[in-house]
Amino acid sequence: DASGGKNLVIHLEHDVPGLSFAVKFGSMPTRSLHDYVSDHGSLVIPAAAKGNWYILVHGDGLAQAGDFSLTYSESDIALTAATPNMQDAAAELEMSLTGAGFTDGVQVELISAGGSAHAADSLVIDSFTRLTAVFAAGRLPAGSYDVRVSRSGSEATLDDAIEMVTGGAPDFHVNMVTPSVMGYHQLATLYVEYGNKGTAPMPAPLLMI
Repeated sequence: DASGGKNLVIHLEHDVPGLSFAVKFGSMPTRSLHDYVSDHGSLVIPAAAKGNWYILVHGDGLAQAGDFSLTYSESDIALTAATPNMQDAAAELEMSLTGAGFTDGVQVELISAGGSAHAADSLVIDSFTRLTAVFAAGRLPAGSYDVRVSRSGSEATLDDAIEMVTGGAPDFHVNMVTPSVMGYHQLATLYVEYGNKGTAPMPAPLLMI
């Protein structure tokens, strides 16, 4: 029974590969009829409506039996993901955060293993559920950091969110996905996937196919 207006955080812990859950407001969800679905353990429903939310835990072709636990909480601010998870300490860090409750007054800090807090140099609130925090080059010593977001006395933390390393370098990769067969003088769709798997940023590439 959600109180209304707060972010509803649902977390599924389990040891059964292939388990996921669906959520629906007001009535029991099904696999095909639901408001939200998650297959990776955590889900945030931003500014959840007041009333009853129903959860269906399910799996397909489960290879083994096991245990699971389902927990939920309500909060003014939530944090579920942060990217990147590794970065060269000598480069500027542009961190994308996903959660809920990102409005004016939100603050972002990286917390070192020793407990030192490093506030972001600038923030861009992309939406209620996404923001970008920028940390100047050379500010963060090498090591592991938690990330903490806070607003109006509420806070949320992701442990070991990023590792700052020395001597990082970009690592560009590209992959082309093509049909198994392409006809002569016939239309075909090809996909180009590319990214940076390294630990330092790089300029956006210009690809020639």
